[in-house]
Amino acid sequence: MGKEFIEYQEKTLHCSTSTVCYCLTNYAKDYIKNDNEKIVNIDTKIRDAVLVDAINYLGLQACCDFGLYTCDLYDDRKRDAYVEPQALLSAITNYYANYIFDEGITKSVLRNNHMNEVKKEFDVNDGAIVLLDFINYIAKINDFDRTFTMKDLYDKYLKLHHKMELKELKRFLEFSGNYTQRLQRGETVDNILDTIKEKNGVSSLEKVSSWQKVLIDDELYVLTYAYAKLGDETKLETDNEVIDAKIKEMSKR
Repeated sequence: MGKEFIEYQEKTLHCSTSTVCYCLTNYAKDYIKNDNEKIVNIDTKIRDAVLVDAINYLGLQACCDFGLYTCDLYDDRKRDAYVEPQALLSAITNYYANYIFDEGITKSVLRNNHMNEVKKEFDVNDGAIVLLDFINYIAKINDFDRTFTMKDLYDKYLKLHHKMELKELKRFLEFSGNYTQRLQRGETVDNILDTIKEKNGVSSLEKVSSWQKVLIDDELYVLTYAYAKLGDETKLETDNEVIDAKIKEMSKR
């Protein structure tokens, strides 16, 4: 009988992200040397691509461009990188629940296919099986009594997604409250829009890069919400086309 696995509730690991990635790479190198009946019918190129992409994904979540390639799994070099196994499993089950059910394994692997040898669509279930089997390999090699299931990861994803939505809602309401106060003090919508453009380094909302558009649109939705929620006695009339378009867009949701 293995050791009892008790999930850590802390959000962060007490080591660097690169150490976590090197530790997972060491596990991955050993993992691919072990035959496993569960994934015998899955192309090894897909297996390797998923492992590499998942490790790089975890790194990027903490702004670490780890840069692992599938060829790196076949060299004999191993970095001295240790992460307490129970803490590691607690962390990666959270990260990889989101990677599987939100990020999308196939989409991510193909987007980063310069780092692997997979150049065409593959069954997302194959990718999920590889990742789940890798997680259970780490649990087994450390003699834990826990075998994770896909339902375990999906339940984690739902819980994490719900917490993220609540956090985003809180941020949205706090942000809109700031705009509401400015509007109630008599500041015009046009003036607030000018500050949004200035903050994002643009002179026109029509000429923005794709990433700038995402950031600016977030603020425009908040401003539009704040404006629409003003009472009639405090709402100033505006003929601003940007806000008018956002009001119509939001009313259709």
